[in-house]
Amino acid sequence: MPKRLVDAFSTNTDSARWPYLDRLIDLKEMGLIAPEVWRLVCALCGEYEAELVAMRERRLS
Repeated sequence: MPKRLVDAFSTNTDSARWPYLDRLIDLKEMGLIAPEVWRLVCALCGEYEAELVAMRERRLS
């Protein structure tokens, strides 16, 4: 999973990352997160990124 996720509450959505996600990445790298949980986190992050893209497209039109 790329480390380019954004904070939806930030005014510049491309400049911030979720602190909780940063911590989850650290825990994953230490082997403390089960693979099933990590796949769920990745799926949810993918859905969130898709929502951000859709939101940006709605603003531009």
